[in-house]
Amino acid sequence: MSTRSMICKELSNGKYLSIYCHFDGYLEHNGVILDEIYNTEEKVDELLNLGDLSILGLVTTPAKSKSHTFDDYQDNVCLAYGRDRGESNTEAKERTLKELFSNVWIEYFYIFTKDNKWLYSNAYFKNLENKTEQDLFNSFKPLKQTLDKECYKEDRQVIKKQLAKLQNNNEM
Repeated sequence: MSTRSMICKELSNGKYLSIYCHFDGYLEHNGVILDEIYNTEEKVDELLNLGDLSILGLVTTPAKSKSHTFDDYQDNVCLAYGRDRGESNTEAKERTLKELFSNVWIEYFYIFTKDNKWLYSNAYFKNLENKTEQDLFNSFKPLKQTLDKECYKEDRQVIKKQLAKLQNNNEM
């Protein structure tokens, strides 16, 4: 079973540069990884440059010493539909919030704001016709505050240990 998410960056034109992520979109996984790892504009841009993902990993670039394909991928490395499976039309796309929310299969939306903060929404709207962009934006909550409040310390510790192991093994 998958928990689909959209990972987005707020743009100055009022739209959002976004990619789809198929697996583990829930707060305890993608939310924690985005907050802990992809927390600068440079890292978010690096992530979005991969295009649509099957899995969000702790790092975007696989170790050169090992194979990394869709069928034989490295643990904790992003698995991208374009790079790792050779699919086309997987690049990040500019979308409005209405366009993002129109995909009813998406369960979590993450936005990296111009203020370098992550927001998330898991709202569902039956009728988008009567909703404004501001209505949709108001459904977003601060990610860090929610993670801190919901006590995801264990999830954060696991991710930090996995990242440290990757760094120590020179796998990055």
